Amino acid sequence: MNIIRKVQQTITTNNLIKSGERVLVALSGGSDSVTLLHVLKHLSGRMGFSICAAHLNHNIRQEAAKDEQFVRDLCEKLQIECYVKSVDVLEYAKKHSLSSELAGRELRYAFFEELKKEKGIDKIATAHNKNDSAESILLHLIRGCGIDGMGGISPMRNGYIIRPIIEITKKEIQQYCADNSLEYVVDKTNFETDYTRNKIRLLLLPIIEKEINPNFISTVTENADIFSEAAEFLDGYSEKVYNRVCKNNSLCIGELMNEDIAVVRCVIQKLFCKYRKSCEKLSVKHINEIIAILKSGQTSKTLNLPMGISARIEYGGLFFTATEKNPPGFDYVLKPGEEIYVLQGGFSVIIKDEEKAEKDSKNKIYFYTEKEDCEFRIRSRKNADMFMPVGMSGRKKLSDLFSDMKIPKDMRDNIPLLICDKEIVWVACIRRDRRFLKGKRLMSCEIIKRSMD
Repeated sequence: MNIIRKVQQTITTNNLIKSGERVLVALSGGSDSVTLLHVLKHLSGRMGFSICAAHLNHNIRQEAAKDEQFVRDLCEKLQIECYVKSVDVLEYAKKHSLSSELAGRELRYAFFEELKKEKGIDKIATAHNKNDSAESILLHLIRGCGIDGMGGISPMRNGYIIRPIIEITKKEIQQYCADNSLEYVVDKTNFETDYTRNKIRLLLLPIIEKEINPNFISTVTENADIFSEAAEFLDGYSEKVYNRVCKNNSLCIGELMNEDIAVVRCVIQKLFCKYRKSCEKLSVKHINEIIAILKSGQTSKTLNLPMGISARIEYGGLFFTATEKNPPGFDYVLKPGEEIYVLQGGFSVIIKDEEKAEKDSKNKIYFYTEKEDCEFRIRSRKNADMFMPVGMSGRKKLSDLFSDMKIPKDMRDNIPLLICDKEIVWVACIRRDRRFLKGKRLMSCEIIKRSMD
């Protein structure tokens, strides 16, 4: 079966793309993404969808500018609309205490999310292939992982991030490029063994395939399907437990420890993922250390973890926080109808004008204003913040509310505040201001949590 037919089968079997949808291709310029673009270009007419491309210039490598130009020229040749953005990954990594690899990943997906909202994108296609999936399984196993880490890379994530060439091997990709005379850029850092993934790709896998199992890539990815099924069941149950025991981004230890240890592990990992948007560095060792603290019954304890993060126990809850004393704040202007992605918190915010109010939820409220030209912002707390909470009389300091609700101090800087003309409308997901319960103009505000794997 040739690659085009195989990719079409993957798309159809996993319902990755529907007729009429617009697909954004993440295009680095390497052989994988060039193959993905070329194949989807062929299939778009046959399957009734349209494609465009996006390239993020990381400005790390000397060849970055040439790679960007290559992508522009390729898309022009194929008559595909291309969106390009330039960022300073190293500066972002330094500012947020991240590795350059993770910083680049966060900025890439933030860029894709922006385009999805602005350009009417339905699906975001990345060029993960079968070898990538096998490498991920080995990487997770070496570092330590739960059952979900043995499931490899799924064809779809979050309902719109798709991997159409996930069933294609690297060898097939290289052959496809040769057969179709496709040019592509080569990232020299892919051949350096400084990174663990590169060591697996360049040193470990060739030995396994040559001396132990020549079909290892297919074998490990086929077995991954079994783990995926088991992980899906455990994840579904653990999500229900997480929703029950998680309050204000903190896990209620008493309720959590009544669950089976496998569920406890999964729930802890969920909290970490939703705080940090990645579980890559949270090994079995780290989870075991956290569980040991929970079992000890200690009322106040801090455990330092990778990536500048600490696990803390306070007020009978487990939560994660930045190790540094003063994490960066945030302050964004909001315009009605425009969704804003807050990088520091990993969530999006959208305010809208409404015709009628519906029932509020934890992540969404309806509120009123008196003016048509209000300035709206979403920001972190400031010293001396005060508001008029619903259910209370008079004004109250925000810091006092946090203390009354036993919200850990290290979590308070990450709680978003909806601001209207310098007044707090809503302490997101916690309490709203009673002054905005009535007025001439009805609006809604929603916090949308994002997870980027």
